[in-house]
Amino acid sequence: MESAELDLFAFAASHQASARLNRAELNRLSLAFLCSLRPFAAATGVPVRGRRFAVSCAGFWRAESGRSRRVTRTAVVVMYDRMEACFADCSGREEHLRRIAELQSRREALEAHIRRTEPHLAETDDLFSDFRTYDYRRSSNREYHQVRRELALEARILGQGGRLARIIEANAADLCYLAIPAGLIPSDAVLPGWGVVELSPDRSFRIVREAEIQPAVTPEGRLALALNVAGAAAADARFAAGIELGRGGRIRLRRPPRRRARL
Repeated sequence: MESAELDLFAFAASHQASARLNRAELNRLSLAFLCSLRPFAAATGVPVRGRRFAVSCAGFWRAESGRSRRVTRTAVVVMYDRMEACFADCSGREEHLRRIAELQSRREALEAHIRRTEPHLAETDDLFSDFRTYDYRRSSNREYHQVRRELALEARILGQGGRLARIIEANAADLCYLAIPAGLIPSDAVLPGWGVVELSPDRSFRIVREAEIQPAVTPEGRLALALNVAGAAAADARFAAGIELGRGGRIRLRRPPRRRARL
């Protein structure tokens, strides 16, 4: 058990040390990922549930037709570059992290076994067998599915009361993504429902787990988040143009900064 804990933290530390991206670059990649989903509008530093729960970026989609052009979907991206930030500070946290490391090791071993015993699960359109992907969800291996359920349970325990859980509880974002440096934590250790996007030092990103549609999101919550996106975008536009809005609506002009948006 002790070696599993050390392995998990050493793995994260090695990736943190080797990554050459600072927080601004990681936030930029997070916004690039969100823009790849082609929302109608997006902005950085968007509050979801008061200023305390501002996300790295957020966006929304509108109906393509109709007079109201209502907000049809919203998405948020939270970027963490430290492993401990991904989990709530709950009791027995270290034990849960050790358990996650053990379950992750078992899952990887079972996936290797499934690749040998259930080759029909391989994606047929892959060009190279060394990089072939498998649909493990269709496996008949009961132990594998049990391990995945236990991983999800551990992630749920660690996520209770944390920032990621509270963002979902705001009922404003249909899609929630956690953006992290590649290899920071196993995707199964992330709170269920959240998508996971890995950000690589070569300035690329990839989805390692799709986000689930949040069923409790309300039209009012979507509209509130869309308005927050608009407000954050307006602040970015003023900043890029060198316009400072003071008390009472007073405008102060200054030299525009070299960077065009705050990330």
